[in-house]
Amino acid sequence: MEIIKKVINIFLWIWSHCPVICLSDDDYFATLKFDNIRNAHLRFSILNIMLGDSIIYVFSYDIKERKISFIKILRLTDIDGNILEDEKIDQIQNRFRIHIAELSDDDLEIEKEKLLYHIEREEQRISTSVDKINIYATIILTVIPIVMALIDFGSVKELPIVWQVMICIAAYGLLNICIYIFRTIKVRGIKKSSFSDLRESSNRKKEIVVQYQYDWQQLKYKAQLFVSFVLNLQEWVVVLLILTVGISFGISVQDNNTALIAIKNTKSTVFTMNTEEIGIPYSNSAVNWQTVVLDIEKKQCGQIIILTDGNEVPEEVKGLARYKDLQIEIITDRDLDKGNFKLIEVK
Repeated sequence: MEIIKKVINIFLWIWSHCPVICLSDDDYFATLKFDNIRNAHLRFSILNIMLGDSIIYVFSYDIKERKISFIKILRLTDIDGNILEDEKIDQIQNRFRIHIAELSDDDLEIEKEKLLYHIEREEQRISTSVDKINIYATIILTVIPIVMALIDFGSVKELPIVWQVMICIAAYGLLNICIYIFRTIKVRGIKKSSFSDLRESSNRKKEIVVQYQYDWQQLKYKAQLFVSFVLNLQEWVVVLLILTVGISFGISVQDNNTALIAIKNTKSTVFTMNTEEIGIPYSNSAVNWQTVVLDIEKKQCGQIIILTDGNEVPEEVKGLARYKDLQIEIITDRDLDKGNFKLIEVK
């Protein structure tokens, strides 16, 4: 059952991130999950453009609210739990002031220690998230240049349409990864309690606890935003790595197949000639030599491979240098009889 659920979740993730005709969940920043699909805030869209922490839906239908939108922009900060609004923090602070109003000094000290623990924990979550983002950035900056050096992008247009689509999706994923990394760098700082409020307070012992609670709430929401960045970034990194391996393998197979086809289509003829007989009219060596020269002049031959016994090549062979487009390769073969040489004509 768990395997089936994972397969369904993979399918739903692909569908919710598909650029064309996608079904997504606004409450989870597009990602659909099997467990919460019944209570999901579903949106069906014709075009879905993901740009890091922002999604642009073109001509979409909000199934929950039964509302059609030509353009709908969903931001990660719109998701509940990622941004702490001033009104909400004021309500939290007011409830907390009421809560600690009647606490004894011992209980107040316990609450203070607990809040300090929460603050430390949220700071660790932020630090861990930043470390993960740095690791992902390092992976991308390491892998992408290597892949770009190995792949001949000039031959991309000759690839099957499946590989071309995979390359486009990989570029799309890389764009989202870069946006997430830049957005992490640009995340605004959080509001913190001020020392002036503590200094002017008539009950500093309780005011410092209220300020700790304020700082904890701010850090908690910032940590949640960073965790959301990491989770979404991680998904795109996995997709990009899978596509990179698939594209590299596909292009390698394509290149090998192309090379095999080229080899199969290559025709070659081997002539054995005698150095002294080339100049004798109607001899076998003279007839073969003239055949080779005629093929070269008709541009039916682009490469000549000559195997000699190690002695000086004939003057006639040296004269082939006048054909600029002809590739000539000379190889020594000690097993040849003295005065003989072999000429391989590659067409």
